[in-house]
Amino acid sequence: MIPKVERGLYQLTLAAILFVGAISNSLAADRVTASEMRGRMQYRGFSVKRPPAGWYLNQREQTYTQFILRKDFRQPGHTIFLMVTLNAWTVGRTTKFADAVRQLFSKSSERGKVLSYRQSETRLQGQQAVSDERIAQDLALSRATGRTVIMRDHGIVVLHSAFPNAVLGILFSERAPKEELDDATFSLADAMMGLVTMEVQPGVPAQ
Repeated sequence: MIPKVERGLYQLTLAAILFVGAISNSLAADRVTASEMRGRMQYRGFSVKRPPAGWYLNQREQTYTQFILRKDFRQPGHTIFLMVTLNAWTVGRTTKFADAVRQLFSKSSERGKVLSYRQSETRLQGQQAVSDERIAQDLALSRATGRTVIMRDHGIVVLHSAFPNAVLGILFSERAPKEELDDATFSLADAMMGLVTMEVQPGVPAQ
């Protein structure tokens, strides 16, 4: 959550996600399909255009500052998601933005061993941003399944123009056993990330 932000500015309610009356028992139905979503969904600091058919969200995963979209595959161990978050940016101002992003995302952890990482400085809606791609091995799932499970991430991190101490993160991530990775699926990353618009207030895109 973002501290001391105008909390009333971006109020996320169930009505902001769904068509009114689209689900007869919305509180009981956690999964919301693309056809049941509004044309554009409003969150704090950003909005997301309705995704193509086949994608869905779980209501329990959504917050005022976090949006997660998923798609199922025939193989149970193959997952893909789009995640958008507005996060506090606590890295010191003396650190170059691209270097700070690299420090956060290029390091291995107990869960994942980073196999490759690359990034480039860019701009998103006129704001300073870093685009990156990461390939890592999911060590926990690899041990559990006896197969080499790979995570492929494509993301962008941008300094938010409306919140001086916050960044907007957009992440497209695929996870599957190495032999099941699908380049055609991963090529959807740019199009899916393009559904996201950074906003300075509801309905007003950042310039």
